[in-house]
Amino acid sequence: MDAQNLMVVKTQPGGLASEYNQSTSSGQAIRMGDRIWKVNGQTGTADELLTMLAAESRLQLEIHRCQEKEFHIEKKGKSLGLQLAVTEKACCLTVEKISAAGVVAALNEHAAPDRQIRVHDKIISVDGVRGLAAWQRIDSESPCVRKITMSAMCFSNPRHLS
Repeated sequence: MDAQNLMVVKTQPGGLASEYNQSTSSGQAIRMGDRIWKVNGQTGTADELLTMLAAESRLQLEIHRCQEKEFHIEKKGKSLGLQLAVTEKACCLTVEKISAAGVVAALNEHAAPDRQIRVHDKIISVDGVRGLAAWQRIDSESPCVRKITMSAMCFSNPRHLS
């Protein structure tokens, strides 16, 4: 979770999301990485959405599925130029800022809009490593981060869960 996004980390057996998943197609099932955009028609920060989830006895959720994209990046001794955030329960790293002097900014200059790394994108794996261990991979002195898998660009067709 970051201040602007409420991301599904996992579904609990016996919970509303788990029940929904049993009653729908696998393509519509709620899964790790999906983002909760609205609770009972209301938007808000991640903390506000969590408060609404806890306070309401009846829920209608608007959930968006995000596209995963892979990037192959050579650092060549330079910094990626990413300011990243991680929280205690995180399953990913959140891009908070992109430095103009970093490798990522240089890649973004020449990339199509759908192939750019953006603020609020989520890094879900680095060289196949997921979770907090991915942070160490990015922060290492290694000259090459072979593969970064990002979660970004949420689909425009939200799913509603009641």
